[in-house]
Amino acid sequence: MKFHTTLSEFNRRIADRVRDLFSHDVTPQQGDDGRLYFRGPSPSTGAQVVAYLESDLQSALDKMSPEAREENEGYLIENLVTQIRTQYDPNKPRREALEAKGTVAMLQRE
Repeated sequence: MKFHTTLSEFNRRIADRVRDLFSHDVTPQQGDDGRLYFRGPSPSTGAQVVAYLESDLQSALDKMSPEAREENEGYLIENLVTQIRTQYDPNKPRREALEAKGTVAMLQRE
């Protein structure tokens, strides 16, 4: 998979909110799969955190009006940021990346 430093608007909004959790040599990158990765300085370091939306959630967002989509994206961003902030600890290395995943169930918040 290839990684890019150009992020989608959605991923950029998440990255901006959690950037302070990571050391200066960890960069937010977007994979070809559209997921947001926080990766270390070398390929061997790998990803520390991966944030993404499940495909059925992405499909649901694509069908929404622009207003509903913006409202729901804001809610999802808050949820993903909270997942990362509460579960990621840079002082406790993990064998695998922390996954912060957006699901359809998150939209059923009434």
